[in-house]
Amino acid sequence: ISGLLLNHQNVWKFQKYAVRFFTAIAALIGLLTLSEYVFAVDLGIDHLLFTEELLNSGPSDYPRMGPNTALNFILLGLSFFLTSLNKPKHSRLIQSLTLTALAVSFASFAGYIYGVNSLYGIGSFTNMAAHTTGCFLLLSLAQVARQKDFGVMRTLLRRGIGSHVLRRMFPSVTVVSLLIGALCLKGYRLGFYTSEAAVAFTITLM
Repeated sequence: ISGLLLNHQNVWKFQKYAVRFFTAIAALIGLLTLSEYVFAVDLGIDHLLFTEELLNSGPSDYPRMGPNTALNFILLGLSFFLTSLNKPKHSRLIQSLTLTALAVSFASFAGYIYGVNSLYGIGSFTNMAAHTTGCFLLLSLAQVARQKDFGVMRTLLRRGIGSHVLRRMFPSVTVVSLLIGALCLKGYRLGFYTSEAAVAFTITLM
C-alpha cells in the first residue's frame, strides 16, 4: 500500500502521512518481533492474531514471523518511511537499507531454489515463507528502481560503455548464475559427480 501511495504523493498531501503511518507500523512490528527473539521475551503480539491452540503448537508451526522476516520489515519499513520525507540527504541511507533487505530476500530465494534451509530460515525459528520472499524481492527491487538518479540505478542508466556492459551482464550475474548453481547442485545430489567437480562445473559455466 505504501509503495502505491508513494507514486502519487504529489497529488494528495495526506498520502505522505498515510505512508509514514503504515511503514512505521510495519517497522515497529518487525522491531518488536526481533526483540522477542533477541531478549527471549513474549510481548504478546502473536496473541492478537492467532488462537491459543496454534500458539501452543511445536516450534516449526509457531505463527511468529522468523528473525529474517522481521529484519526485512524493519529495513523496508524505514526505507519507505524515509522515502516519504523526500529529502536528498536520506538517499544513501535509503539505498543501504533497501539493498540489505534485497540481499536477505535473495538469500532466502536462493535457499528455496537450492533446497538449503539455512538460507531462508535461522535455526529452529520460523522460516521466511516462499511467497513472503517473493514479495520482499519485488518491494526491494521496486524501491531501488525508484532512485533513478542515485546509486545503483544511476550507474545502470548511464549512457557510458561501462553501464552498457553492466546492463548486458546483469541477467547472467543474477538469474543465469543462480540456475547454473542449482543444476550443478542437483547433479551432485544425484551422485553424478563429487562436490569438487560440482564447484568446478559451476565456476567454469559461469
